[in-house]
Amino acid sequence: MKYIIAVAVVLVSSQASKAAEGTQLLGACRELVGGLHSNNQIKDGINVPSTFTSGLCMGSMEMLQGLSQLWFQGESRPALALCVPPEVRTTQYARIVIKYLDAHPEELHQDGSYLAYMALNSAFPCKEETP
Repeated sequence: MKYIIAVAVVLVSSQASKAAEGTQLLGACRELVGGLHSNNQIKDGINVPSTFTSGLCMGSMEMLQGLSQLWFQGESRPALALCVPPEVRTTQYARIVIKYLDAHPEELHQDGSYLAYMALNSAFPCKEETP
């Protein structure tokens, strides 16, 4: 139940902020990844493009990175059921999202935050606990 609540909070907050659709997020993340070596802002030890569009992707990925490390007290798995290793960088999140969206063009009309979550859930599923 806690997992459903956590996912619902993410989805509701993305709706409240008029989050981008998958097509917008894909374009933003492509701009971010494409410009990593050419601009002036440093993040994760690399140059990050300083445009609004690339910032949309970077902000979304940083939000998911933070939420992926959130655990409920007493639980044995992350709140969002994303088992992303802590050493995965924000820019790697963007690459994972691009790969997922390229593989699922039929979903691009959906909410970008939801699609980013699905991409990470697909790439880093939590192992089922054995009884």
